[in-house]
Amino acid sequence: DACGAADARGACTAVGVAEDGGTYSLVQACVCQPGWYGADCGAPFCPSLCGGRGACGAGGVCDCFDDSFAVDDLTCAACGVACEAWAGACAADGASCACDLAA
Repeated sequence: DACGAADARGACTAVGVAEDGGTYSLVQACVCQPGWYGADCGAPFCPSLCGGRGACGAGGVCDCFDDSFAVDDLTCAACGVACEAWAGACAADGASCACDLAA
């Protein structure tokens, strides 16, 4: 019953594994699969919290507020690979390129 939902020690959210992934470890904590976090592994993890331009969805993939504007589903940035092609990087605002003057 170490992984049971009724376990008083704070079990993972389902019997044997945490909700959406993870197992109950010997140190009485859920061990989450990549893309998940939290005491019961029930919360998806999105890199950079979707840049403030989206919400973290199922499996840790960003649901961008404006899909037509987003190029990168991990951060909902409107730039990224397009900037790199011009020797630049995506600026902090996620909508413009910052040139790499050393390139």
